[in-house]
Amino acid sequence: MSTYSKSHKVYIVLSRTGTFVAKGIRRFTGEPYSHSSISFDPELKVMYSFARRGIYNPLNAGFIEERLDTGIFGRETETGCAVYCLELSGEDYEKIKDVVDTMVANKEEYGYNFTGMFLAGINYPVTADKAFFCSQFLAWLMGQVGISIADKEYSLVKPGDIRDRLKSYMIYEGVLQEYPEYHRKHKNIDNKSILDVDYLKNKAYKKMEDQHESLVKRLKGVFLGHQEAV
Repeated sequence: MSTYSKSHKVYIVLSRTGTFVAKGIRRFTGEPYSHSSISFDPELKVMYSFARRGIYNPLNAGFIEERLDTGIFGRETETGCAVYCLELSGEDYEKIKDVVDTMVANKEEYGYNFTGMFLAGINYPVTADKAFFCSQFLAWLMGQVGISIADKEYSLVKPGDIRDRLKSYMIYEGVLQEYPEYHRKHKNIDNKSILDVDYLKNKAYKKMEDQHESLVKRLKGVFLGHQEAV
């Protein structure tokens, strides 16, 4: 267990594979990436997400641990990806890591939010108990420490929304399976991102403030309109 006084890095990975489902998502959204994961390891030895548990049956899905040499990534050895690095406070890192560790210990309890994934495409939010789709999971997880990685509620977040918000934190774009070697050759790559993670927290607060201000204006308008009618 690391101390709260230190900072720690997490890695958010957007990827695209050649599966039928992934191709369908990209065709519908027009975005280059259709899947999202998170890792605590600088070489992405283990990633966490919501996806199919095996290779062939997309309906058997839930919370999974992903590795570059097994599963879909092991089969598709030239998976396109973008990697983003966020440096968190020790306290925020521990909170997120504890949540993921608990989910790993109880992964069979988690299912895949198929309905939510499909209806997010028409901006209709659907949540389910202990069920997520991949980008919803990442948005929810980072939200546990006040970090906003998209300007939407969790159940509407798509990989493209994460890509838009985190573009200044990108440290790599290329073939996923080539990333570990690239990272070993570029020791300072994690310092490439130009913005402090507090910017993302400020974005979350600013969004809440804007929503509050908009509500106040609407209420004032209703109140003044009522007075004029009287």
